[in-house]
Amino acid sequence: MNGTVAMAPGQEFAEQVERRRMPRFSCKSGETIAATLMGGGIREVQVRNISTGGLEVILGQEAEPNKLLTIELFNRSRNCWHLKAARVVYAFPHDQDRWRVGCSFSFPLSDSELQQLLH
Repeated sequence: MNGTVAMAPGQEFAEQVERRRMPRFSCKSGETIAATLMGGGIREVQVRNISTGGLEVILGQEAEPNKLLTIELFNRSRNCWHLKAARVVYAFPHDQDRWRVGCSFSFPLSDSELQQLLH
């Protein structure tokens, strides 16, 4: 045994050196909930982090890379929802029945929109 731990497909990509052009902001555990439309069903997701260019979520089902998702993000400042299209960049098992999924927004958030979502 060589002492290395096998990673799930896509996990190595997610754990690589930071390559994002925009900084990600962590979301408080369990507080930031969004909804996504996948294959005709609406699923609740937990947002782990977000930037103007994308987000990482915990999802209760597998999501294939390059799959297009529709995600609703709640804007507490304006008491409304942002509907965003996002493409799956990576997905790997998070725990027994959930997946860690990184997505890139089809159209980035503005700095103002991001700040409103964070507060």
